[in-house]
Amino acid sequence: IHPSMLISPEELAQEGELGKLVEPGLVAVAFPINELSSVSYGIRPGDHVDVLMTFFFTDIDQETQIAEPICAPFCPGPEGETQAALGAQIPRPAAQLTLQDIEVLGVGRWAQELSPEQEQAQAESGEPVPVQLPSYVTFMVTPQDALVLKLAREVEAQIELAVRAEDDAQQFTTQQVTLDYILARFGISLPIKQPFTLETLKAASSPSE
Repeated sequence: IHPSMLISPEELAQEGELGKLVEPGLVAVAFPINELSSVSYGIRPGDHVDVLMTFFFTDIDQETQIAEPICAPFCPGPEGETQAALGAQIPRPAAQLTLQDIEVLGVGRWAQELSPEQEQAQAESGEPVPVQLPSYVTFMVTPQDALVLKLAREVEAQIELAVRAEDDAQQFTTQQVTLDYILARFGISLPIKQPFTLETLKAASSPSE
């Protein structure tokens, strides 16, 4: 009987035995989280999650790999004079469900021991030291999926996690969501430009400076 069979995964984690928790052929990787991306810090070890990613695309010059317009802040005019550039591009977002059914090995730091100062403060007050909210989770993924997470983090994609129902291992097929998708699916039309607008009651009643 292997020792890892006699203690729980939580006890293995507390002893720093992370390698014994990882299944053969998979790897453990840490990933940053916040309150929004972690489902209000509701993710727990043993949960399975899906990864939602939004990427932001901009046009670039294929030769120079510089975001257009490449002549900023001034562009040559038709007769050689300079004229103001059109301005920075507005990135085009696209959201998609990417990695699915990923197991969470841990939430927060693996080393959870209190410092001597914290232990002394806890002993004097008789109250437990407040637990810090986690900044990372540890996933168990394939080496290829670990690279997907690495690139998405490095290009600063917006990433959120969705917790699956227990024992739900089905694979979903979703359509990429863009602004065009939202407009078409929900029947939203582009508003006509008007020479007037609406003002809130609060703004209308505020004294002018």
